[in-house]
Amino acid sequence: MKQILTLALLTFKLQFRQLGGHYIYIASAVLLSFIFYVCRADGNFLNEIEIRSNFSLYISISLLSLSLLWYSCLSMRGDIEAKRLHILTSYPMNRFRIFAGKWMGLFIYAMLGFVILLITLSVNVAIFNARWDGKDKASLTDAFRHVKPYIPSAEQQASTALHELKIKNPEIRFDEKLKLKEFERMILRRQQLVAKGTERRWAFTTAEKALKNSPQVFIRYRYYSGKKEGVLGTWSIAEKRGDGRYYNVFTTQAKAGPNKTWELEFPPEIFPESGNFSITYKGDHSGDLIFYKDSGLNLFYKDSHVLNNLFLLALVFAAHFAVVISTGLTIAVAFTLSVASFMSTVLYAMSMSSEFFRRALAEINDGSEKMIPFADKLIQFGIFITTGMEQPNVISSLSRRVLISSDNLGLNLTRDIGNTLAKPISVFSESAYLSVTTSSLGIVIGYTFYFILLTMLGVFLLKRKELDRIH
Repeated sequence: MKQILTLALLTFKLQFRQLGGHYIYIASAVLLSFIFYVCRADGNFLNEIEIRSNFSLYISISLLSLSLLWYSCLSMRGDIEAKRLHILTSYPMNRFRIFAGKWMGLFIYAMLGFVILLITLSVNVAIFNARWDGKDKASLTDAFRHVKPYIPSAEQQASTALHELKIKNPEIRFDEKLKLKEFERMILRRQQLVAKGTERRWAFTTAEKALKNSPQVFIRYRYYSGKKEGVLGTWSIAEKRGDGRYYNVFTTQAKAGPNKTWELEFPPEIFPESGNFSITYKGDHSGDLIFYKDSGLNLFYKDSHVLNNLFLLALVFAAHFAVVISTGLTIAVAFTLSVASFMSTVLYAMSMSSEFFRRALAEINDGSEKMIPFADKLIQFGIFITTGMEQPNVISSLSRRVLISSDNLGLNLTRDIGNTLAKPISVFSESAYLSVTTSSLGIVIGYTFYFILLTMLGVFLLKRKELDRIH
């Protein structure tokens, strides 16, 4: 362990002495501040904070991650080509300790840079908050737990409808896959549509007793309409009792326009301790309203502090940086410096496009059967390779003051690994909220899968190299 720590400290110091690591810190902090102040939203205080924080932190962390890849390649390949690694192995020194020492030094460098970026963001937010003189100013130190409404699975309902269609009309021949997708689209539209003169009910079965005791409860909702004028809507809270019926306990009205996110606060004491209730909307609109699929309506209640979110954010990105560093070191062992730098850059760029690959895969699966056998496996393999380096989508949770949980992590490690390796592990569930232990541990386990895989490969390649003699 002493050898690993000594090599880690040496690697960390060399980032500043030889590789100009402090310039990366400065460049990342300046880039974050620049993007924070050039971004613009719709003039709402919280929306401004969200947009500015999202873009500035995401891009600056991308610069830091890309620099980590290059530094990993330089650190490992530079020592190999300059014969410094030959000297270390001639002592002899276990090559796993060499790999671990370099990884630890770079990891310390990465986390220090991450802390600097968080401090820079906090300073910019504090300055922006002090200068804001609007009436919509809100506290930024709270964290709200996100509760999604219970919506029956469109896929399951579509499968049931398809089965009933086949029983009723056995003589009709049709493409089952396309028909299933057609049913899913119809069901999703029915779930999102609020026609003129009708109402829409969202059921909650969270059993969240903390909801009643929370100091603040509100909903965020967003809808689409062909007309630009605002709609006066009536919102009702109804409690579900033992007989299975809903009984109204609270009603209020609010006017809101289309294509914008609106917030409406409710008194916490109206919510039942059982957690079984519904929220009903009925508007005076003259046309149809379509509530957005995911952001159509969501419930939030105050349950934590921003420091908790910062801790979870650091934990998640620590796992991300661990994979990035292992990737750079492993590639540097296998290839020359120029090839390793190019390959690591390409892999990181591909990881940033993983969501595009997922959408392309979904489009292909909706199309012709002839495209699926080859394209499906090829894209799945590409997603599997690059997902480990994909930046976790938790920054938006921090900027929206939403407590980080498995539902808003945004990284689909289990799905991507499972599609490629026949589901060898299971990390996440689709529940609205998991405990801090489950949610943060879940994403760490997902990254750890890639970290262990890459580290084993890197150490194996390093042990195969002829480094015991100085040639």
